[in-house]
Amino acid sequence: MERAFAELWPKTAPTMTPGWRLRFRSDIDRFLHGVLWELDHLEQEDRPGSAARGGIADPIEYVHARREFGGLPMTSTLMEHGLGEIPDQVHRLRPFQGALRAFADIVGLHNDIVSYDREVAEGTVDNNGVEVLRKALRCDRQQAVDLLNAQLTARVDTLRHTADTEMPHALQAQELPAPLARQIAGYLQALKTATAGSYAWHVQTGRFRRPPQQTRLPHGPTGLGASAAQLTKPATQEQDLARPAIPSQTVLKQG
Repeated sequence: MERAFAELWPKTAPTMTPGWRLRFRSDIDRFLHGVLWELDHLEQEDRPGSAARGGIADPIEYVHARREFGGLPMTSTLMEHGLGEIPDQVHRLRPFQGALRAFADIVGLHNDIVSYDREVAEGTVDNNGVEVLRKALRCDRQQAVDLLNAQLTARVDTLRHTADTEMPHALQAQELPAPLARQIAGYLQALKTATAGSYAWHVQTGRFRRPPQQTRLPHGPTGLGASAAQLTKPATQEQDLARPAIPSQTVLKQG
């Protein structure tokens, strides 16, 4: 990991401002501390009697930690290198921060759903949102999957609403030059496109292809805002068992 960062830094940092460099360094620091949280959580779960002592992660705490050890803040910051740096006064805006958090949650929680059965088989499932909900709420696996998918759907709607409605108003209030406003709008669109790309990647690569008779995955976002989503047609039973049923094209492809 150190070698990877050492190779990445001179390819990105020299063309960026000191402010961007500080943010990226902070992202790396948060990522590494997130990994330590993840390892500590696994260690607590492995200790005898940990469940009785309350070693189960709180679902809200888990979502915050998932953003960090998933490395998505680093991803969104690195996107600025190719799309144009976001000014500090825009980066600090509440709706912009909300869009970044929603982006991280969409990719991370979707990964938790499609990787659940594989992580059960590998014995690494304790740091999975489905398992966290299953234990915290004392429900079965399918209920936990459906609950996490509802949360995922809500985050999809949050990113769409923030990028399409809240941020244009916030940028107008900032009175930014038109080229800069277009650049920021393009960056927000790239966040939406990246989430759709993540869906497509999981479907096309089959990385977490499941054996038959495992947890049924929902056909894309459900619950809040589901009527606005562009969902793929429901797969047949055989297709559903053969691949994750999360759609590759979601509401984020609209607009």
